[in-house]
Amino acid sequence: MADRRASTAEKSPADWLLVARFPAREPGVLASNVGAGIHLEAAALSLEVKLQILEARTPDEIESRFGSMTSGHASAFYATLDPLFLENRKLIVQFEKKERLPALYDVKPFVEAGGLMSYGPDFADTFRRVAVYLDRILKGAKPGDLPVEQPTKFDLILNLKTAKAIDLTLPPTLLARADEVIE
Repeated sequence: MADRRASTAEKSPADWLLVARFPAREPGVLASNVGAGIHLEAAALSLEVKLQILEARTPDEIESRFGSMTSGHASAFYATLDPLFLENRKLIVQFEKKERLPALYDVKPFVEAGGLMSYGPDFADTFRRVAVYLDRILKGAKPGDLPVEQPTKFDLILNLKTAKAIDLTLPPTLLARADEVIE
């Protein structure tokens, strides 16, 4: 288990789109600001993938960006982690199913709402690490002296019902790497 988690922690969203074998040479990226999607461009270029970064700051803009994605011939999309998108996850997942576009998200609530897959930090583990930091501070450590930690555990969650609905067969290697499969 530790080995698999270590290998999956190095994957970017662009990598996961390819691991899942999505026909995604020009995936859409739904972002609340252009800067949120820029960090993905370097990874995408190294994989010879051109991104369509689509900015949305309101629910109405989310819907209009869906039109841009379909007219731009996106064959998959990634929604960056943003409170606006999390709040409107049902709308985003409906678009995914209606257009039969494979989508990748950062957190499980999108998959629970019917999205195809998510890959992101294990928040329970992150919160446990916060408790360790709080304990150190309460015992006298100076917060400025504590090292900054990045998440080390990541979860890959797949929704087979959605895969079937959008007529996508997920490779057995991807299913084997999943931490959770919703059927």
